[in-house]
Amino acid sequence: MDVKPVTPSGQAGGRDASEQALLARLEKRERTMIALTRVIAIGGVISALIFALVLYGIYVATDLTRQEVRLNKQALDLARESMQRQLRAYVGVQDFKCGGCGDNAGADEVVLTATNDGQTPALNVYARIGWSADARCGASDGSFSYSYSQARYFRASRSLVKGARDATTFDPNRESIQQARASGTKLCVYGTINYATVFSDLAERETRFCFWYSRGSERSPCEDHNGQN
Repeated sequence: MDVKPVTPSGQAGGRDASEQALLARLEKRERTMIALTRVIAIGGVISALIFALVLYGIYVATDLTRQEVRLNKQALDLARESMQRQLRAYVGVQDFKCGGCGDNAGADEVVLTATNDGQTPALNVYARIGWSADARCGASDGSFSYSYSQARYFRASRSLVKGARDATTFDPNRESIQQARASGTKLCVYGTINYATVFSDLAERETRFCFWYSRGSERSPCEDHNGQN
């Protein structure tokens, strides 16, 4: 049997073919990896876009929820304020008499009568009073500094239920009365009624009163320092 020898050139040719086949496989694998990498990258971009859209949707939903909560809170606040305005106590001055000032009362009789026109009780009700012959007192320019010389609780109770009335008395300030008469100026008598309501979140309420007295005339309300809070 004849055996054909393998020549060096044949060996080289075989190696070249194997190397080319290996290179071809490597190039194919590389192209596959590149393609796969591109697919993964595109998928990542798409996932990122989807995630961004989801986040934006959550943000929009959260913002809408916040706005809804804010609007609901505002609506509740308005409803609570409206309810409080309708139901809370409103204490006002029903009558005021100062005999030494010119009212039809005893010379030493200074009486303040208050009433609760609200729907619920007024709590811890007390009154204050001040006197002055200063022409700025009660004027609308607001330059007078009001201070009070006496503070008194009411006679019957410190609380006034709906429709209740009560009175308190003060000592007349004879010095201010005489000063106003001697100088021919108006006597200014002013004060406040202070009280709390059944609504704990409301601050203390204050009703202010102010009267001018002239010699030989009835009293008249001042331009300033009158009003119910």
